[in-house]
Amino acid sequence: MRAKISERDNVVYRLLKNWSYLAVSDLVQQIIGFLVVILLARKLSPEGYGQFNVILSLATIFAVFANFGMTSVTIREVSLHPQGTPALIRKVLIPLRSLSLMVAIVMFYGYHYFFTVGLNDWSVFVIWIIVGLTLWDLSESIAFGHEATNFSAILNVAYSFTWLGIIFLMPDEYLNVFTVTLVYSSLYFIKAISYIAIVYKRFYLPSLREIKIAGISYINFLKMALPYVWLLVISVLANQLPIQFLNSNAGAREVGFYAVGYKLMIPIGIAVGTAFKAIFPSLTKLYAKNKEEFARKIRVGFNLIFIMGTTIAVLMSITSKYWLTMVFGTEYKGAIIVFDFLVWFSVITILDSLLSNALSSAYKERALAILATIDFIIVLPILYYGSFYGAFGVSLTKLVTGILMLTYHWIVFVRVLKVEIKIKELSILIGLFVLSQAVCLLMSNVVYQLLMITIVLGTASIIKGSPVPSTLMILKNNMYRFSYYRRQ
Repeated sequence: MRAKISERDNVVYRLLKNWSYLAVSDLVQQIIGFLVVILLARKLSPEGYGQFNVILSLATIFAVFANFGMTSVTIREVSLHPQGTPALIRKVLIPLRSLSLMVAIVMFYGYHYFFTVGLNDWSVFVIWIIVGLTLWDLSESIAFGHEATNFSAILNVAYSFTWLGIIFLMPDEYLNVFTVTLVYSSLYFIKAISYIAIVYKRFYLPSLREIKIAGISYINFLKMALPYVWLLVISVLANQLPIQFLNSNAGAREVGFYAVGYKLMIPIGIAVGTAFKAIFPSLTKLYAKNKEEFARKIRVGFNLIFIMGTTIAVLMSITSKYWLTMVFGTEYKGAIIVFDFLVWFSVITILDSLLSNALSSAYKERALAILATIDFIIVLPILYYGSFYGAFGVSLTKLVTGILMLTYHWIVFVRVLKVEIKIKELSILIGLFVLSQAVCLLMSNVVYQLLMITIVLGTASIIKGSPVPSTLMILKNNMYRFSYYRRQ
């Protein structure tokens, strides 16, 4: 029994240690990213900031085709066959990544040629960003497969400080969309090359002579990656097409309003996304060894995200009317309601990410692909229609459709993985989320908002069978266990 407890505690410690590296890094990135958004939004104006985000959006869209869904498959294969990393890199990853990168570049230039007038100077920087994103994703997936998250943390912090320093020190007369894009693309490329060098030294050279044959052929690897390609394409298009729709149907100024709200959500997405990447190898192993424990951990994670996400969304949406215009300027008053909608949408996104990672760990990529296809068919025309009403319309439609998607995603998740759910616990969590959201979005008086939120949270905590006290106790115990093992 002691051996089993010790093994489980070691797994928890390793997970928390990996997550802590990323958590500290993400905290620094959130703070610095917030400062950069403020500087750029103020200095570029809503129109200029909107144009910069249109450029980044294009690079992000075509980078998906360069990555070609290989991230999760790489992490999984490296975690299962760590000694075969050199063979996997040499015989599978380099050929496939090189081919997909060339395809992405050709696709971008084709799009740019047919749908824009000529080739503007910034198109070169878009390609540069695509290359940087591809190299970074390749390196990070290999490192995360070895459960090494500290390299990402260090490089991201160094990059963030450098990016902030340049934007802060650059004279206003030189700060325009072209120079900002140049600096951004150059820094990201340098960060990606640095990660490649680290992976080569730490994970390629030491195991070079151990296993000459990759644990999987490039054909099988490609087959496993294909469902993720469609998933990523749909996910990225759902996130980035609103920016392109807004630019076409409402103008760059509305893109600027939407981008401010969206950018403030990115740190949350980064923190959650990297955390899921850090635990993905362990989830995959846990599903193979103990499906009941796997289901239990997913339920606990779902409850925790519901409770903590709702609390954070309440605090951010209630106070946004005071700090957003003070920080960004009165020009961005139109971004307040956009931010409020998106902060609640971010909670939906995090919950959905947990379900997606659980299905992926259980090798249910086909189910994910089907769900993503249905989502795309439903959401895309609604977002396009919403873009005619500016940033307000897009953010509102994202929240409404996000709630709809999460509802049937949860139903599919429960049926596919046969997870036992407690209806009462789930009902309490849904009630907590819906009532808190209604108070924040429909009421304007802060005193009444705080009073109603206190009543809602208090009621959810004292109802018999509520998951709130037990979930918070689990969080407290895990943090205590992590602190104890750090002292050993």
